Amino acid sequence: MEVVELEEVGEPLVMLLGHNLVTASHWRTGPFTDNPGDTFFREHIRAISKFLNVPAQQVPVLMNNVDWISTNAQGEADVMEYVGETKRLRIINRYDGSNA
Repeated sequence: MEVVELEEVGEPLVMLLGHNLVTASHWRTGPFTDNPGDTFFREHIRAISKFLNVPAQQVPVLMNNVDWISTNAQGEADVMEYVGETKRLRIINRYDGSNA
């Protein structure tokens, strides 16, 4: 921001354009068996734009509270969870910091 009369320049404002307020649905698929025979499930999350009611792509997803991946064009992300593991996917809304 710049105020011409005062000839002062402030710090640039950061603005993220995109889906900053979403709802999330969670589901699990499986069990599946890989080669050599280990059992796993897939944990899924889908982000839906609260304002547009469409799948929200490029929304940051946390896995076990750590930055992990962004949603794809369908608004989805997933992770493999082997028996004995615990992997939880969640989204924190950039709009207000709430859990989606």
